[in-house]
Amino acid sequence: MADLRRFSVQFRAAPAEEDGTPAPEGVLVGYASVYDVEYRIGPDLNESIAPGAFADSLKRQDGTIPAFFQHDWNDPIGVIRASEDDHGLKVEASLFVDANPKARSVWLAAQAGALREWSIGFFPEKIALSEDGGLEIVERGELVEASVVVRGANPATEMVEVRSEPQPEPEPQPEEPAWIVDHLGKQW
Repeated sequence: MADLRRFSVQFRAAPAEEDGTPAPEGVLVGYASVYDVEYRIGPDLNESIAPGAFADSLKRQDGTIPAFFQHDWNDPIGVIRASEDDHGLKVEASLFVDANPKARSVWLAAQAGALREWSIGFFPEKIALSEDGGLEIVERGELVEASVVVRGANPATEMVEVRSEPQPEPEPQPEEPAWIVDHLGKQW
């Protein structure tokens, strides 16, 4: 039986910048890797990412890595600001939606809920093995990229937010009943 996974994704309009200019479209936020989750990477081998595994790499890269779709290194779709928190590797991708048709397609698919997962590309630098040798725990790695994918190896990755163009704020509702003014200017 297939493994059924459900995701809750927040879709919202991005707020305007402080100077009033619209926020950019094509922003995806999610977890490209989640710590301490065991997942299969080979017929007899599982992997898990330890908390802080990419801390040194992120410092060297000032937290900026390229974004791809399905790890296609020939076609970058955006740039990512990455950071680590207690849950995992959090990413905020600014996609090249105006310059790259694939980036726009990925963003639209994420808006529609068709793309919900992430995957990372990295070079392991320090690995610990479980006692039975069936689990590699990545303790330190050089993060190379993050990709939006149809299905990631780590089943806990998730799209947290898909931002779009700003939408008008709803009109505030009056706290007390508003007066009705007729065509003669009389209030009721």
